[in-house]
Order: sequence, then structure tokens, then C-alpha cells
Amino acid sequence: MVRVNKKYLGEELRNAAWRHFLEVVKSSESEKTLVENLHKFLTDAETIMVEKRLTIPILLERGLSYAAIGKTIDVSPGTISFVKHNLVRKPVVRRKYSSSMTLKPKEIPFFIPSRAEHGRRFHRI
Repeated sequence: MVRVNKKYLGEELRNAAWRHFLEVVKSSESEKTLVENLHKFLTDAETIMVEKRLTIPILLERGLSYAAIGKTIDVSPGTISFVKHNLVRKPVVRRKYSSSMTLKPKEIPFFIPSRAEHGRRFHRI
């Protein structure tokens, strides 16, 4: 499985990266050049992961079960479900709040018990 650092890019930089990626995809004149261009961005493991995820909807359309898909391309039922549900999920509309609404910061307790002390009663100092 590919490990990804959890540090997020800023929105402007992320959008610029996607625009650049889209330009590379659009400039690909054939399937072969598209694959060659994608290899400029992706490692072999990432390429295999993308290929498997792109294959899942095709196999679902052919009527294969999760078990059959899992055996065919070696993916977990959770991955199949994730891909399937993201294809049919309706877009989420975020609520917009007026500027007059302010959120109160959550109160943080002075003492936070460690995992080993979880469940025991402690008095705050």
C-alpha cells in the first residue's frame, strides 16, 4: 500500500498542480503517450493502484461480485466499496454561514488522561 504524508498543500498550489496534470493528460495524443506521461508523475506502485481503481467500475458493470473482483485484481472489499460509493455519491453541498455567526472554541480540559489512564477518575488541579 502506498503511504502518503498527511501534510496538505495550500489551495492555490494544489489547484496549480491539478491544472498542470490536466494539461499533461490533454497533451497525450494516444493511450500509450498517456501512460508514459502518467509514469512521469507516479511510481510503479501508484500506477498499479490507479489501474486497479480504474478497473473496479468496469468489473462492477460486468456484474462481478466483490469476491470475484477481489480475486481478479487483488483488492479488498473495502476498496471496491469505496470506489463504488464514490461513483454514485451525490455531491455534498456545504452550508454557508453568515459572518455574524461565530463559533465558540471548545473548552480543553486542564488534565487529559493518557491512554493507560483511560477510564480512571482523576481530579483536575
